[in-house]
Amino acid sequence: MKMNYILDHEDLQYQCVPLPEDILKMKWSGRLDQAKSLIEKRLELPDLPKAYRARLILELKNIGHLKLNYTRTKSDVLDDIRRRIPDFTMEEVDQCILEGKLEWIFIEGQEMFMPNTVNNLFNQNPDFWLRTAEGDTRSYEALDSVMDALPSSGGDMKAHIHIRHELKLKDEMVEEGRKIRVYLPVPLQRQQITSLKINSITPQPLRMPQEEDVQPAAYFETAAEKGQVFSVEYEFDNVTRYTDLSLADFDAVAAAAAEGYPEEVLPFLKERGPHILFTPYLRSLAEELIGSETNPLKIARTFYDYITCSLSYSFVRDYAALDSIAEYMAINRKGDCGVMAILFITLCRIAGIPARWQSGLDAEPDDIGEHDWAQFYIPSMGWLYCDPSFGRAARLRNREQLWNFFFGNLDPFRIPLNCDMQYDFVPAKKFIRFDPTDNQAGEIEYEDGGIYGGRTRTFTDLGIRLIKEEN
Repeated sequence: MKMNYILDHEDLQYQCVPLPEDILKMKWSGRLDQAKSLIEKRLELPDLPKAYRARLILELKNIGHLKLNYTRTKSDVLDDIRRRIPDFTMEEVDQCILEGKLEWIFIEGQEMFMPNTVNNLFNQNPDFWLRTAEGDTRSYEALDSVMDALPSSGGDMKAHIHIRHELKLKDEMVEEGRKIRVYLPVPLQRQQITSLKINSITPQPLRMPQEEDVQPAAYFETAAEKGQVFSVEYEFDNVTRYTDLSLADFDAVAAAAAEGYPEEVLPFLKERGPHILFTPYLRSLAEELIGSETNPLKIARTFYDYITCSLSYSFVRDYAALDSIAEYMAINRKGDCGVMAILFITLCRIAGIPARWQSGLDAEPDDIGEHDWAQFYIPSMGWLYCDPSFGRAARLRNREQLWNFFFGNLDPFRIPLNCDMQYDFVPAKKFIRFDPTDNQAGEIEYEDGGIYGGRTRTFTDLGIRLIKEEN
């Protein structure tokens, strides 16, 4: 009998439920097919508690994500590195593994790696890029233009952003004529976005996003066809307030904090499983970092400094395959932009500082990619930004001004799409999402089954520029 593995969106909270030991042993020893068989056998039991059953179903999806994420062998990794450092050795690859610089797992007895792990190796380790002919390839041209144009005593930073976003299924994933449901992210005129224009959207969506949507997306239903493209072209001005925290009045912050927080920010003090949880370890970490400090602005800065100076940026597997993201980051001492942001948010909430998620695209000229960051609320100052991953990159490169800037501020080269994490679409998606955290690239599913992998997305720069205000 075929099992029904459909879950509600709210069942994602059970991702943090521990796996049974026999399944866990199979999973991390790389016997993924056997782990899957154990899960399916366990799901046949009639008396499983709801949370236990949901966790097992989620793990079936996670195993699929692991197979999609880890596709490169150790020999592949060596070949990739040698394209930039020709004399690199297999012994050095082994040393990188021991030092945690290459993301890997066992799959069927073999060490397997993520395709982007080598890019991460060069981006985050100066000793490696110094051995290459091209050196550090990260460009700071756009961010330097922002630094050069900072308002001297606070004020607005502005950029005009005009892009086209395209989403499609790879041909091998298309079953022609079968009904598909598509969720293409489209910004709303809120937060930093002003003067928004939707220039075109194809094909005709059944629903456009509404003001109340937390993760806004145009919704399509159609018959699948090879080569079919779902696209939206839009432009807007991003207007972001610059706050010079070197001028912060800490006494005013303390006095305002003593009066408490407004009611509308209180939801951003709560846990939100599975990824924002006040675990014993995270509580202990927060207490150790806080020490005797009581000022919320200074406490938030302490958390930012810890993440950007003591922990490492690293690509990780899909968030759907991470059990509890904040604790993953704190325990493994590494993570990507969203993982860093979630740890910052969680530490702030533990300390009684409201904090929330924001994500979308980093849209610098000719370089557009998915990105996540955070906001935190300081009495007398309101909502401030925090981008730990950009801060970490700046710190690594001794760019002190940028490091300080990304605590409290955000550059205007952003497309904010999602104003919180782990919210369902409207209309709700029938099957667990490829990325249940948020929606930056787009989601596609068949009417009677989920699609995991096999998508391509393209972001095209049609005009991205900083707007400098005339004096």
